[in-house]
Amino acid sequence: MAKLAGIFVSTRNLKLIGLAVWVASFIGVALLLAAFSYMQVREAMRQDAQVGLEQFARLEEGIQSAFQALRADVTATPCSPEFYLHMRKVAYLPDGLNEFFYAPGGEVHCSLNANRFTEPVQLGEPDFTTGDGKAFWIDRDVSFAGLPGLAGTIVLQDQFATVVPRQDLKLPLPTWIKAEAVLVAPNGRWWHRSGHEWVHQDVQLSQRLGWIDGLSALRQTVCVPEGFHCIATRASVAELVANSKLPVAVLLILAGTIASWITRISLGFLRRYWSFEARFLRTLDESSIVCVYQPIIEVKTRAVVGCEVLARWRDIDDTIVSPDRFLPFVQKHNLTSHFTGLVVDRAYRDLSEAPFGDRCLQVNFNVFPRELDAASLIRTFSIFEAAKDRFELVLEIVECDDVDIGEGQSHIRALRQAGFKVYMDDFGTGYSTLRHLAELDVDGVKLDRSFAMAPIGSIMSEMLRHAIDMVHAAGRKIVVEGVETAERLAQLEADTARVDFAQGYLISCPLDCDRFSRFVRTRSFETVPRRNAA
Repeated sequence: MAKLAGIFVSTRNLKLIGLAVWVASFIGVALLLAAFSYMQVREAMRQDAQVGLEQFARLEEGIQSAFQALRADVTATPCSPEFYLHMRKVAYLPDGLNEFFYAPGGEVHCSLNANRFTEPVQLGEPDFTTGDGKAFWIDRDVSFAGLPGLAGTIVLQDQFATVVPRQDLKLPLPTWIKAEAVLVAPNGRWWHRSGHEWVHQDVQLSQRLGWIDGLSALRQTVCVPEGFHCIATRASVAELVANSKLPVAVLLILAGTIASWITRISLGFLRRYWSFEARFLRTLDESSIVCVYQPIIEVKTRAVVGCEVLARWRDIDDTIVSPDRFLPFVQKHNLTSHFTGLVVDRAYRDLSEAPFGDRCLQVNFNVFPRELDAASLIRTFSIFEAAKDRFELVLEIVECDDVDIGEGQSHIRALRQAGFKVYMDDFGTGYSTLRHLAELDVDGVKLDRSFAMAPIGSIMSEMLRHAIDMVHAAGRKIVVEGVETAERLAQLEADTARVDFAQGYLISCPLDCDRFSRFVRTRSFETVPRRNAA
C-alpha cells in the first residue's frame, strides 16, 4: 500500500500520471467523438436511403391502387373489347404501370398489349407469395405479351396481373457511399433491383460478424414499411476518413483540447488530494505519530535524568517526516491540542513498556502557547497518572512571546500545583523574553540551541555566558540544548554551579524508545558512537 501511495506522492510520478491521463482521456474522448460521428453518419445514410425508398414506396402504392381500380372498374367480360377499354383506363393512371394481364390461377388468357392468346400462357410457380394474396414472378421475360426483349416483375392478385418495369435507383450519394436497391421476399430471399451489386449481401454478412466488422465500414439496410423494397448502403471507414480530412482534424483538435482540460482538472485534484498538507490532515491519527526521545543529562554528574519527547509523522509512503514540515499545518488548522494528545498517548505507550531500572525519569513535552490551559493540559496528560512514580512531566512552552503574562501566570501556577514542571523553551529568541523570564513563575529555562551551537569565541558564544547569567539571576533551572562539541560540554561542566542540564547531538541524537532505554541503562553517553549526530 505504501508503494502504491508513493506513486502519487512523487512529483515526478504525477507528471507521468498526467501524461497517462492525457493519453487515456484523448483516446477516450476521440472514441466518443468517433462513436458520435459514426452514429451521425449512419443516421445521414439512413435518411438518404429513406429518400431513395420514396420512389419504391410510390411504386408499391401504385401497384395496390392499380389492383383496386382493376377490381372496381374492369367488370366486362374478360378479354372482350369493353374489357380492354376498361383496362386501358387503368393503364392511364400516373403510376408507371402500363401492361396488365387477365391471368386467373396464373394462366394468362389475354393482355392489354397483345389481347387474347391462342393458348393461355402458364406463368408457373411464383417466386414468392404474400399474405394478402399477391404472387410475384421476378424478372420474367414478357415477350409472350408482345414485348420482345423485355423483362419485368409480374405481380398477380385475384384475376389480374401487372408487369412492373425495372426501377433505377435515383439517389445522389457521395462516391464513398455504395447503395443497392433490392426486392426482399418474406422468406428472406432477395433480388438485386439497381445500384451497386452485393451491397445488401455485404450488410447481411456483417450482421453475422457483429460489431467488430463495423470498425471497417458502416453498413445498414432500410426497407419500405410493410413493403418489399429495401435499400442497402455501405460506407468504408477509410474512405470516409480520407474524404473528411477537415472534420477529422477538427475532431482530433477537440479531443486534444478536452483531454487537456480533463488532465488539468484531474492533476489539480490529485495535487490537492495528495499534497503534503492534505495527506497530513487526512491521516493524522495515533498510528501515524512516531515519537523519538533525546536524552537530557545532568551536567555535574553526566547522568541521564530524562529526555525531550520529539514528534515525527509517518507519511503514507512510510517515510518519517520532521516536525518543521508539519507543525505549521498543525497550527494553521488549530490542531495543536489534538496533536499534543496524540503525542502524549504515543509517548506513554512507548515509555511505560520500556525498562529504565528503578529511576524516575524527567519527560519533557513541548506545548504551544495556545494550549496553555491548565484544565485541558491536566486532562491530556492524565494518562501518565498511572506511572507518576516512574516519570516526572515537564511542559516546555514554546514561542513564549505569544503568552499573555497575566493569564499565562495563572495557568502555570495551576499546572505546578498539579505536579507539572514548567519550562520556557528557546530562551533568547524573542524580544519580550526577559519580561517573561521575570514575571512568569516557571521552574526552568531552556536556552535556544543557537547559543550552544555557535563557534567558541563568536559573539553568540559569548552571549551564551550572559544568557546563563540572566537565567541564574532569576533563580531558574537552566537547560542548554544544541551541545554538539566536547569543548562546549567542557565549558558547561566548568560552570555547574549555574548550568543544570544539557542535551544535544554530542550526548545523543533523538532515539527510538528501545535505544533510549538501552542508553539510559548504560548511564554513560560516551558509549553512543559520534556518528549518531549525523
